[in-house]
Amino acid sequence: MKHVLFVCTQNRVRSLTAEHLFQGRNGWQTASAGISAAARVELTEELIGWADLIVFMEQGHQDYVSAAFPNALAPKGTACLDVRDLYHYGESDLKTDLETKMKHLLRQ
Repeated sequence: MKHVLFVCTQNRVRSLTAEHLFQGRNGWQTASAGISAAARVELTEELIGWADLIVFMEQGHQDYVSAAFPNALAPKGTACLDVRDLYHYGESDLKTDLETKMKHLLRQ
């Protein structure tokens, strides 16, 4: 089973939607977190350690985590989807955007 962690800013919309949308696909176990101290679930080194693959919603999230957790992130597989903060939780357009941008990862 592959552990996939989705990361955005607040962990209320994009990463949370992705966690729920992709749970169980390809045998994945999913989780999500945010980089903000006000996030629903704040990203920790422990969560990074749990993940086999970390999927960032924006390049700024990946840049922040690379600087904040360089040793923990280094051995992990990562991807950046470039999903902008334009949506509401579970919105169909968000799900479509996530599905489209995750296609290459779902094939692995």
